[in-house]
Amino acid sequence: MVGPQYQSKWFGSDMRARYFLEFLIGVARSAGVARPQSNLAWIYGAGIDFSFFRGKIEWVGIGTNGPQPRNVRLFFGGVLPICLRACEDSDRILSGR
Repeated sequence: MVGPQYQSKWFGSDMRARYFLEFLIGVARSAGVARPQSNLAWIYGAGIDFSFFRGKIEWVGIGTNGPQPRNVRLFFGGVLPICLRACEDSDRILSGR
């Protein structure tokens, strides 16, 4: 799946945080049925990063001819941001510069 993601700048001095929005689109393939099918699939979501922890909610949709299955996914976990090009000094993360 591919698509854009918007991230705000980091805010806060002690507990650094930023929010993000994303929209992804791709192809979903079903296997194990009599006739394999390919359908359009999309995900849109939002979340927030607190230093090295992330919370995210996503809504998943698949374009089918029948009922529209929609699912909600939640994610809570740790992230290690690595910046290769667009880092700023205020990011205070691992940098490839």
